[in-house]
Amino acid sequence: SSHFGSSLFLHHGQIPRSSHVESCWLPAAMGCMTSTSSTGWESPVRGQGIEAVAVGYYAEEKPQKLHMKNVLNDRLGEGTVAFAREPTSHKTPRMRKDFQQHYILKDKLGKGAFAPVHLATALADGKEVAVKVIDLVQVKASVANEIAILKRVSALPHCVAFHDVYREGAVFYLVMEKCDMTLLQALESIPELTEHLVVPFVVEMLQALDSIHALPPGAVVHRDIKPANFLCTGKDRTVKLCDFGTAQLLPDRSSKLRGMDGTPAFMSPEMLQLHDYGTETDVWSLGVTVYLLTCGQFPYQPRHPASRAMKHAVSAGTPKPTFQPAASLGAAAPRISPTAIAFLRSLLERDATLRPSAADALRLQWLASPTDPQRSEESLRPMLDAAKCVGAFSLRAPRKHHRRDSVDAMLASLQERHRGSPQPIGSSAGLDAGEVPAAEGSEASKRHAEPSLVSTCEPSSPCSRRAMASWSSD
Repeated sequence: SSHFGSSLFLHHGQIPRSSHVESCWLPAAMGCMTSTSSTGWESPVRGQGIEAVAVGYYAEEKPQKLHMKNVLNDRLGEGTVAFAREPTSHKTPRMRKDFQQHYILKDKLGKGAFAPVHLATALADGKEVAVKVIDLVQVKASVANEIAILKRVSALPHCVAFHDVYREGAVFYLVMEKCDMTLLQALESIPELTEHLVVPFVVEMLQALDSIHALPPGAVVHRDIKPANFLCTGKDRTVKLCDFGTAQLLPDRSSKLRGMDGTPAFMSPEMLQLHDYGTETDVWSLGVTVYLLTCGQFPYQPRHPASRAMKHAVSAGTPKPTFQPAASLGAAAPRISPTAIAFLRSLLERDATLRPSAADALRLQWLASPTDPQRSEESLRPMLDAAKCVGAFSLRAPRKHHRRDSVDAMLASLQERHRGSPQPIGSSAGLDAGEVPAAEGSEASKRHAEPSLVSTCEPSSPCSRRAMASWSSD
């Protein structure tokens, strides 16, 4: 069996005769796990009417090993708990081992929770691609799970395309489409950033969510929706969703996840409260994203700017969102239209059962009516600048103990071995120092980082660095 650390799924229902029961890791004295959190193991499930329980593998901790050798019948006895093998799509796929013979790895584009993303050039035709480099010696990541999901979403129009995967020892190279710019760069390129011009971006972000949530047989839940994980490409600035490192594929429509993953400021109440959740958590996170673009601040404003305080504020629901521009803008704050406020209230509905799906959100008036007379014609530029100052475009998911210098040295060594001379591999124009996250394929690495991307305010202002350090730490 493959122990690459894919999250756990609790699936109630009949397991077919062809399922194989095999070894899996379990905490001592526990019969079943229902948590996807690395620390939040739950109590055994031995409830009434449960025919079977299928659980995926989790490898970060290796407690007592439990062997189950019986073969499942079509129907198990009442109260029986069994563990069936996870779908084969999550097993480590066969992959090529000759990355260095096909690509030249170049500067770093960005960095996500698990691994850095580099620019690379194909030796055959000179085409540029984005390559996510995962070193399993440094990072405990669900590589097989991420590859399986990338293959499923690659053909979707608003997801970054996946090309190939290579492996050299413990190093994985995930080759993907390189996009032209980050969402922030796309928004800043628009001279008059009004609601009318922001709406098309929001529509395509929701279309990205709708497409991954509609995949059969279950859905892909991204679990780290935020401004930094949307890129844009082409003349029309087509929006592309990227960084599926924390995403999970549900086995069917009734399945749910549990456990915290993603970036704290964008986590939903149900996730923070360790309740079961599904695709609705992504819709909440997109609500936070749009709130930042239209209000210039996070919906919940704890007294102390720290990750733990933000989690508590969102979980408790206090202080409540104002749905108004950031107070720091004063008289410069533009008016927010009533339909935009109604849209935000809908996506930030605390009861996940009442929150609209991505498909339903696309039909809300603020997006569905191209000539909505209530849309404000005032510039949202002050909101965008305020959002940058609170770290909206630079917050990361918690680090996975990835050591940059050792990985860069290892990559340089691999290229030297294949090409006879060391290649400079590292941060591009200070992007890593500026905490630009997980931009699979961002054009930013090809030129010097603009001040707005590095400091997100005036170059001399420490506000973004302060905000990033605060919201990313406890």
